[in-house]
Amino acid sequence: MSAVPKKPCLKGLKGNDTLDISLREKYNVPKGMLIAKYKDWKDLNILVDDYVSKSLTLVPAKDFFSLLTLNLSKIVEMKSDLRNLQLLSSCAQSIQSFIKNSSVKEELLGIYQRAELKRRAEIAGEETGILLSERGALIYQNEVREEIRDFRVGTKRSLRLRS
Repeated sequence: MSAVPKKPCLKGLKGNDTLDISLREKYNVPKGMLIAKYKDWKDLNILVDDYVSKSLTLVPAKDFFSLLTLNLSKIVEMKSDLRNLQLLSSCAQSIQSFIKNSSVKEELLGIYQRAELKRRAEIAGEETGILLSERGALIYQNEVREEIRDFRVGTKRSLRLRS
């Protein structure tokens, strides 16, 4: 196992800036990928949490890693005379080298797997809640129909619907 490298620095890039929409669209960066402030790109937890919480599709950990490095490569390879974009490219290259280190990659994959499991459990819980609500609504609907039917045929003098 290789030693953990030093975390990358911004190399003059403004840390509170983010990847703007025009660049995201131009380079087809997926929803949830690299949305944090530049200063947070070196934080593996933030990279993972942003993707897992905002992405429409969860992918296996190795695919996430490939997707992340692919999108960093797009930024590294962009050509521009603008100083800020050159700094962004340099920062992305530094982040890419950092996460490709075997111990950092292993840590990143572990963080992603835990976050993915947690998100999938949340999704399953939400789906279960929806199904239980629908089931309860159907049961109540049937009870109301029975009350109405009984009232119409005269076996009940008044409707007592629960609230």
